Amino acid sequence: MNFTNIFLLTGGLQAIILLMFFFVTKEKRTTNRLLAIMMLVCAVNCLVFGYTPLKSEKYYEYLVRFSFVISTTFFPSVYIYTKISLGKAKNFRNKDFKHYIPYFLFVFLGLPFFVIITSVWLKLTNWTYPEWTYNIVQISNAVLYWLLGFQGIFYSWKTYKLLNKIGKVDQSDQHSQSIQTWLNNLLLVSLLVLLVAAVKILTINGLGFGFLTPQTNYRLIPAMIMIYILTYKCISNPEIFKNKQLKVVSKPIAVMPIAEVINVERPILHIEEKEEVFSEEEKEKLKKYIETEKAYLNTKLGLQDLVDELGISRNRMSTLFQQTYKKKFYDVINNFRLDEAIRQLKEKENDHIKLEILAYQSGFHSKATFNKLFKEKMGQTPSAYRKEVRFSREKMA
Repeated sequence: MNFTNIFLLTGGLQAIILLMFFFVTKEKRTTNRLLAIMMLVCAVNCLVFGYTPLKSEKYYEYLVRFSFVISTTFFPSVYIYTKISLGKAKNFRNKDFKHYIPYFLFVFLGLPFFVIITSVWLKLTNWTYPEWTYNIVQISNAVLYWLLGFQGIFYSWKTYKLLNKIGKVDQSDQHSQSIQTWLNNLLLVSLLVLLVAAVKILTINGLGFGFLTPQTNYRLIPAMIMIYILTYKCISNPEIFKNKQLKVVSKPIAVMPIAEVINVERPILHIEEKEEVFSEEEKEKLKKYIETEKAYLNTKLGLQDLVDELGISRNRMSTLFQQTYKKKFYDVINNFRLDEAIRQLKEKENDHIKLEILAYQSGFHSKATFNKLFKEKMGQTPSAYRKEVRFSREKMA
């Protein structure tokens, strides 16, 4: 066993540890499950190609093929992970399974072949198989090579488009910078995987037909890079994977929620004498979206978001909001954000997280706004309140 094999085995075991970490993490389950899928792909490939004794086994080719099949889940997972992390999608939806159709097709179409060949024919013929089965394996492998290459191009392009839309993050917001750096690194690793896959496709008999030999371990370099980047991020920036809200600041637009940034008096929405009467069900829907689903954690939340979510006109939404909460929109939203920030400051596990990150996680777009509104409500700054909470906690202990 040479240095390369040891390196791959170490990376494979490390990927398994990361896989378990992402799978058991309670916060941000969807995105962490997607990271677990990526780590599973890395672990399988590193262990299959790195564990030397396996290469002498008769069924080694089937393990290699399995590593190819499971690799078809890598690029779609990167894209969906980025989409959810940027807030472009709330969660993994049923229609997202369409991205994994190639994987399911190869599994279900190939399962009968593998079961029959490995359990009956190969045992009867001392682990040899007829020529027609070998040709099927070669052709299906060629399809896999080209499919992985196509997936890499397609999903890397879509991921790049998502990242390109967000523009530059607020330089004063370290949490936003950490997220953008991590997502850029993830895209870079995906492009490296695509690059080595393209090289391999072009070098296998010129057209991609043929079996990938165990000696081509260079294709696993991107997998190793990803494993070590994830390990480093888990140690240096654990909040990226544990905190519930992972959003970045989008490009500046002409219309901004100015009432949140500066204290500008805005007139209360006037309701005409013949005001529209809303049902309790409509009011409960609004409350559920804002309070239960915590829409206020969205730093860019505006009245239009409520319109899009509940499917009613903007004028009716203004009236509905006024009837439900009896206050101005941003007064209500910022009050919920303050309650969330206070809750997080009371939790001991958040003591190491910077105040600006907690403010961002609570839905505030800027630290200055957070500090000002917090002092107005609590009569002291967030840092003073945190010290007071820590002192009370130590006193009780």
